[in-house]
Amino acid sequence: SASVYLDMNGSTAYEYSSSWAHDDGSNKHLNTSNLSSSNHSNWAAGVLIDFYLKLNDGTKATYNDRLRIIDITTSTSGLATSIVDNPSGSQNLVMSFKIDAGSGASEELDRLWVTNIASSNPAQEGDDITSDGGIYLYWETATGSESFAGTESSFNLNGNSGSATDETWGHDAVTDGSGGIDIPDAGLRCYIVVQDLASGYTSTNNVKFAILIDGISMNNGLMRIDQSASGGSDVSLPVILTSFEASNKKGAVELAWVTESEIDNLGFLIERAVGGSAFEEIANFKFDEALRGQGSTTARTEYVWADKQVVPGIVYEYVLADVDINQKVVRHTDNKVRIKAELNNEQVGIAAGFKLANVAPNPFNPSTEIHFAVNDDLANSPYSIVILDITGREVQKLSGLATSGINVAQWNGHLSTGNLATSGIYFARINVNNVSQVVKMTLMR
Repeated sequence: SASVYLDMNGSTAYEYSSSWAHDDGSNKHLNTSNLSSSNHSNWAAGVLIDFYLKLNDGTKATYNDRLRIIDITTSTSGLATSIVDNPSGSQNLVMSFKIDAGSGASEELDRLWVTNIASSNPAQEGDDITSDGGIYLYWETATGSESFAGTESSFNLNGNSGSATDETWGHDAVTDGSGGIDIPDAGLRCYIVVQDLASGYTSTNNVKFAILIDGISMNNGLMRIDQSASGGSDVSLPVILTSFEASNKKGAVELAWVTESEIDNLGFLIERAVGGSAFEEIANFKFDEALRGQGSTTARTEYVWADKQVVPGIVYEYVLADVDINQKVVRHTDNKVRIKAELNNEQVGIAAGFKLANVAPNPFNPSTEIHFAVNDDLANSPYSIVILDITGREVQKLSGLATSGINVAQWNGHLSTGNLATSGIYFARINVNNVSQVVKMTLMR
């Protein structure tokens, strides 16, 4: 019997006979956590170590070799959130990893097998993703800021790997056309992309890729593989959104959208931008039942939600987002809608007995007066004046009982919190007897 020893260029040898890991009982792999830089700070990628067997009597076996430490680390950055047929650009990127062999290594990637480890309903080779042409390896020199574009060098990974599962693609002779794929001193960034879907693929199929055990090799090296981030979360097609529209309804902006199917959909978020400003979330399914999703369904679903905090004459933009059970948020920016809020018919007409006079001074600093008139029929009717900022958010509220004739309400330029309102455009919404009118004001500090 023998023990495995690793010796960094003749320094202290480390015994790893107890560190064998097994996959199918025949192939054996060193537990690479014992080779980590946290255990041996000077064992970085590119370091040369001696690898040999030592017999129980203390003598070295005849077999020994010198290997280079090669680091392979995976990343979830930029991975696909949905899979489509015939992708373009960065679509369908399901795995990304970097190979680092250090400087002057002259290493090559010559063999690679990857497998779909999705926990539920994994897309399979043949039925869901084609065997030949379904999965591609793309690569480029690592720069630290590289990102997949779909124009990098590529190689077709075939299916049918013998004893492997039906979710496995790879090749025993990966090549750049003249040999193995060279690993630059800066490292090699690799991308795994779903290129072609088979006829059996559905939106319920999931993908989460990892390098197969014993599925990667270089021309010479001892590899440390970190797949803790491999492939990210299971990828499915969460929500098929076919329409998203906005319209003016009863003094509010009504949003309506239709989904043709939903997978693990908890619900929706509504984001709004006012007058070209940044988008902000204004509604969340966690607090509004109308925004809750259907979970998983292939049925067509119609949704309606009204934004009542709008000011007539202001332009609003809306973006819809959905959230799945893994808290992944997908913003449907391609379906953005834009609308100018308008008064409804009741607001346009002058209600019997109620008329808005004016606001003076306007612009103003520090305060202004809002004048409105009511006739004898509405005398002693309660009135409210809601002050709104440019986003439609209520910042102050005035109220009282109207008297016959001209009524005057003063806004002192303070918020409901007691703080001074900042310079900008504000709106006063006056309501008497359930009829409203709106006037624009400008505060200049």
